[in-house]
Amino acid sequence: MLRKLIIAIFGLILLSSFAITQEKPILKEGNKKMGFLARLNLTDEQSAKLKDMRFEQEKKQIDLRSKMQTLNVEVRQLLSGDKIDKTTLEKKYNEIAKFQVEQKMNFLNHWLQVNAILTPEQQKVWKETLKRFDGPRNNFMGDKMRERRQMRGFRMHPSPDSPNPIEK
Repeated sequence: MLRKLIIAIFGLILLSSFAITQEKPILKEGNKKMGFLARLNLTDEQSAKLKDMRFEQEKKQIDLRSKMQTLNVEVRQLLSGDKIDKTTLEKKYNEIAKFQVEQKMNFLNHWLQVNAILTPEQQKVWKETLKRFDGPRNNFMGDKMRERRQMRGFRMHPSPDSPNPIEK
């Protein structure tokens, strides 16, 4: 009995290793899951430019996210104190908002830069990507996730016994 169990477990491990090592299917024109970059049919020159632009965009976004995360930690620290200074918190929230706008503008500028190197046919496909990334569902879900992340680390509702800590 134990021998059969060991053989069965070994067989499952062997089969799962084959499943993990299988290559993903190659994207073809008829494949519905084909990525939009593959549908653009980029030239080698366009591909190289896009790659460089993507790296620059990623560096900018990482820098902005880092600044916003640092500010969020500072906000949590301010909120965890005995007294909450409304003016200081407002300044922090305004800084965060400024970086959020900058982040959205970086996205838009990147999109426009990429659009400028594309042919009119490629631009049609590229324009579809903007609709997907800037739709109401995407913003709603992002806002909800952002709210949950910001709420970590402090309680939203103080206990009924605690005095109002907000200074004016």
